Amino acid sequence: MNRSSVFRSAVAACVCLLILNALPACSPLPEPAQIPTNRAAGENMPQTTLPAGVTAATQPATVPTTDAPAQTGPAAETSTSAPAQKNAADFSNPGIIIGVEYASPGMAAKYSELGITGVKPYPSDFKWGVMQSGQCAKINFDTLDQFVAEYQNAGFRDIMLPLHPACGWANVNSVTNFTPKPKFTGHFEKWVSAVVERYDLDGNADMPGLRYPVNLVEIGVEFSSFEPEPAADYIKMLERAYKAAHAASKTVKILHSAFLAGSAFITDPGPGEYEAAFAAADKRIMYHSLADIRQVLDRPDIFDIVNFHALCYPGEIEQTVRWLKYEMGLRHYSKPVAVSDTSVNPFLGYGSALKTEGDAGQLAILSPPAKEEDRERLKAYFLRLINGDETAIAWVHTFCATDMVKKIFLSAHAGVLTINTAFMEEFAPSKSMLFGAAAGNSIWSGIMLTSVKPFSNQRMIEEVRPAFYAIGQAASRLKNCTSVVKVDSGDENVLIYRLIGNGGFVYVAWYEPDILILPGDSVPGKNVAFTGLGEKAVIEEMIGTQGQTQPARSVLSAQNGSVTVRLTYVPQYIMPG
Repeated sequence: MNRSSVFRSAVAACVCLLILNALPACSPLPEPAQIPTNRAAGENMPQTTLPAGVTAATQPATVPTTDAPAQTGPAAETSTSAPAQKNAADFSNPGIIIGVEYASPGMAAKYSELGITGVKPYPSDFKWGVMQSGQCAKINFDTLDQFVAEYQNAGFRDIMLPLHPACGWANVNSVTNFTPKPKFTGHFEKWVSAVVERYDLDGNADMPGLRYPVNLVEIGVEFSSFEPEPAADYIKMLERAYKAAHAASKTVKILHSAFLAGSAFITDPGPGEYEAAFAAADKRIMYHSLADIRQVLDRPDIFDIVNFHALCYPGEIEQTVRWLKYEMGLRHYSKPVAVSDTSVNPFLGYGSALKTEGDAGQLAILSPPAKEEDRERLKAYFLRLINGDETAIAWVHTFCATDMVKKIFLSAHAGVLTINTAFMEEFAPSKSMLFGAAAGNSIWSGIMLTSVKPFSNQRMIEEVRPAFYAIGQAASRLKNCTSVVKVDSGDENVLIYRLIGNGGFVYVAWYEPDILILPGDSVPGKNVAFTGLGEKAVIEEMIGTQGQTQPARSVLSAQNGSVTVRLTYVPQYIMPG
């Protein structure tokens, strides 16, 4: 769900922005141990057995064992070449850069244990008006230099830098239009140019100690109420920024302000249906229309990467990429696609979870699989979280890990260039009854719980959540992957991806139910027979329990050439034994 307000929190800024906008009393504004990355099968892994007494929910489905050629039948596989980690700005080969957001000082060393290369800071830290206090003031790079130095020294090669154009002294309007006044367009271009030049590692006016070029630069932070000006005004600003950035650097890649369209895909529309789907989307999210978005897409000469945010259910990623490829195809061009912001599936947002009746415009917007009949159950669930119920909190932390892992693999298969997983830290005040869980699960989705050192902005890590280890586990599985193949099991709720690399393969698989699962519910699943794994198969569980730093594994013997695995909504890794 979208996020909109007037201040930034010290931790999950976008969550708090959504919450404050959603409060009925507010007027809406426009607006662990290190994860090894090349561990051999079974090395340093505890061996466990599957729970006894598991029964089949349905008859087993058989998974093909070889890579079938593309076809339309039930055994079809679709493939995307996807080496998981790449050098900075290496766009010559397909692949995915896994990142984390939103980064604050003091967290780089711990997050470097994930073995990933991408990171994104809070956009509010580097607003134009924050970096340049007046038209005659020098641009202040101190905070940005400190951020770049800390994270590059920790091994983060692929910093994504969001340039927020908000600037009180220069904007057309500091609330409704963040584009520069005509007399300040030159100042805006100089700011963009100076930032790009300082971090491009070309030997000219570079930051002292710069280790890698910062080549991923966003102009604006989200094409929503965060970028409230008319589309035509934004496009003029983007054009100026693009020219200024490319004049300063030969390697910079410009991302336009990210599209926010997840709620338009709830009905899974296709060509000929997109217009109606976007028109039906809740205007609290669709601040800019499909026509506005298409105006941006009409100008491929002023951006290098197509950019969107994935803040709802995992499936929106493949739906959005499919739509963007359709739109680019109509315009006869092809560009890389980035998921510059994510959030776990909130189940609901843009309204209090505790309000279940009334005008639709005052109720929280639901995110699949949540349905209207689930509102009372969701209210009870979020009350448990607000009141600190330990069982519910443990459940949501596991859920957040599963949701982010799914988004990683769906993005890898869709051919996404980069995805930033979220959120690096949790904002505890937003969990109070006052906020009414108005951003849903995302309030409890902090990968870590942190505190702030007195008289500084440095973070101290208080607790590491399961999502940290689950993201590292997923990244390690993609580390040397050369291809991601989607296996069609004949059941749209059974999602299986074959990760191929280093002469071997691993399946990642899960069952995606159509119903809302909450703590205490029976967990639906499906038994799936995997063949071609040899005499034995290793089943690696996703790391999802608080305090767990390594995945549990079990070894199953093949029966009649196949191994049957019960899939649930929690991803599992299946590999030859």
